[in-house]
Amino acid sequence: MKEVEGVGSDPRGPLSESQITDVEAFRILSDPTRFAIYSALAWGGGEMTIREVAGRIGRRAGSLYRHFEALVDAGLLRVVGEIPTARRPAKVFRAAANPRFVYQRDRPEAIEALNRMVQSAARHAADGFARSTRCGKATTRGPARDTHAGVQNGWLNPLELQKLNELLTQARDLLIGGEPGPGKQLIELTFLMSPPGVPDTRVAGTGGAARNTPRPAES
Repeated sequence: MKEVEGVGSDPRGPLSESQITDVEAFRILSDPTRFAIYSALAWGGGEMTIREVAGRIGRRAGSLYRHFEALVDAGLLRVVGEIPTARRPAKVFRAAANPRFVYQRDRPEAIEALNRMVQSAARHAADGFARSTRCGKATTRGPARDTHAGVQNGWLNPLELQKLNELLTQARDLLIGGEPGPGKQLIELTFLMSPPGVPDTRVAGTGGAARNTPRPAES
């Protein structure tokens, strides 16, 4: 099993925050199913079997084994025990860390792998939103709202941008610090933030030709 940078070796130690810079880890998580598995365990899942994760993400357990193997081989998940079942013991898995994915501006291959992983996260979030709205039980208004989607643009000065980032950090910390308990509901929050209108500077070999290349004049 590969060790992800910054992740300790104690499989049952505290789930500390870890910087993930490994390109292969980004590539593994660019698969929507693998991202869904990792998300279920890394953010609020604790320790679960494959069958329990399958129930959490709405997939068949039999279709997930190879994805778990890939995540374990990449060092993103660990096997922390087994529980007896009627047929054979079921492995119990845990995320190797509470990850913080690092933007590396001087490594184009890492940037493209990170972007593919973020696209996977967005697809995972959209799938969760769709399942919530289709089940007929989504709460979309009021203080008990549990299903929400939106896009908002606004002009911010440096102090306002700092405040926005502080609010996002507070939301993240609130979710990370939550524990299962009576009257509690598991909530997943996915957000993307960027300045719109930035030209696409991709170059050949890192995910496609640059989109901001001037178009030839039409005759």
